[in-house]
Amino acid sequence: MSKDIKCILVEVDKLLISEIEEVDAELGNPNCKLTNPVVFESLERRDLGPDLSMLPIPIPHDDAENVAFVLNSPEGRAGFVTDLGESTEELIKHMSGCQHISVEANYDVNRLFGNLKYPQTLKDRIHGRGGHLSNRQTAMMLDRLVHDDLDSIVLCHLSSENNAPHLAESEVLCQIGEEFKGEIQISKQDGPEFTHWLGQRAAEPLRWS
Repeated sequence: MSKDIKCILVEVDKLLISEIEEVDAELGNPNCKLTNPVVFESLERRDLGPDLSMLPIPIPHDDAENVAFVLNSPEGRAGFVTDLGESTEELIKHMSGCQHISVEANYDVNRLFGNLKYPQTLKDRIHGRGGHLSNRQTAMMLDRLVHDDLDSIVLCHLSSENNAPHLAESEVLCQIGEEFKGEIQISKQDGPEFTHWLGQRAAEPLRWS
C-alpha cells in the first residue's frame, strides 16, 4: 500500500525531496513518497490547518540554518526551540506570550569543562554562539519569557555526558521559581522519560501536554 507523507521542508533545495525518497527506498519503504512538500523561509508564517499556523524563527547553531517554531491555535501558543548557542532578541520577541515552551538545556558548564573525554575544541564549540544552551543560559532565557499564563515548560536535549535532569531543573527553578506557576517537565535524550515539578498552580489538564 502506498503511504503518502506530508512534510515541511525549511529553506531546503527541492532536490532533497527526491533524495529523501531514495533513502526511504533503501530503508525498505519503496512505496513511501513525499507529497505536496511545503518549502518556506524563516519568519514566513504558514497556515497548517484552519485553526493552526506556524512561524519559523532563525536561531544560531553552527553553519546550519536552524529555526525555532511557534505554533498558534485558538487554544494558545506553543514555542519549540533546540540546537542554538544563544537566545536572540528576535527569538524572545516571537516566543513571548506562549502558553507552552519546549527548550533545550543541553549542558552544565562545570560538567562540560570538567569532561576529560572532550577535547577543548569541542567544548568551545558547544559553549560558543553556534553551539548549545547551558542550563544557566536556558534559565536566563526563560526568565524573560515567564508570564502568568505560561502553563508548562519542557527542558529537552539534555546531554547524557554533560548534564543531568536535577541540574537542569534546579538551575531553572533558581531563576524562575518565584514567578512560574505552571509545570516543568524534563525530557531526557533517550526519552520520553519525564520528571515533574508542579508549581503553585493547581494540577489540571494542560493545554499543551
